[in-house]
Amino acid sequence: MGSGVIHAAGERILGKSLRELEKPELLCYVLFSHPSNYAVIPVPQKVKKHDVFLTYPIDEGRPLQADLIVSPISNIPLIYKKDAVYQVPLIFRFLKMDNNVSDIAVQIVFWHKAIGQWPPYTFILYTGK
Repeated sequence: MGSGVIHAAGERILGKSLRELEKPELLCYVLFSHPSNYAVIPVPQKVKKHDVFLTYPIDEGRPLQADLIVSPISNIPLIYKKDAVYQVPLIFRFLKMDNNVSDIAVQIVFWHKAIGQWPPYTFILYTGK
């Protein structure tokens, strides 16, 4: 766990190891396709302990983006996108993962700013070494 190897779409990408994480690092950047491209997920009758619901105002003229940042639990940055028209940060703490990985925080910042076309697919750009 925490090796830095990212498995995505049948490929292996070498990212930064979480074992050596000393400062906040951008793990990936996401550009989403329009929500109409996804199936509707009904709200469950019973909300589970770890379910996360997010209200986000979709803007037809501004594609939704996200940054995924990992950081040591002692150094969680509050990310403010300067040009964002709207943004919502979610922060998740992961404690005592194993002996090789310190406690970490994973922050997902959803945001939109640029006026433009929504892409036909969702794109994920991973950062690597």
